Amino acid sequence: MLAERAPEALLIGLQGRFWTLTGQLEPLDAAAARLPVPAGRARAGWNFATQPLPDGATLLFTATRIVCADAATRRRFRWFWRVIQPAVD
Repeated sequence: MLAERAPEALLIGLQGRFWTLTGQLEPLDAAAARLPVPAGRARAGWNFATQPLPDGATLLFTATRIVCADAATRRRFRWFWRVIQPAVD
């Protein structure tokens, strides 16, 4: 978890090589997230936020942000994203 504004918002993050079979995923804390992304890796952050609705229901929003360490990593991640995007849209 990188940040929390309970109960309205939460930010979580990972870094790794998402395009590989295992992903080589590494959890992030807030301090590590402020450091540069290590070469050959991408960093992902997911924001979740809620909004109460007048009928008592709650609307959930989410946003994903990605940063890649370098151009070669960005190319690998773009390939990965093209493959998985239909499943996440």
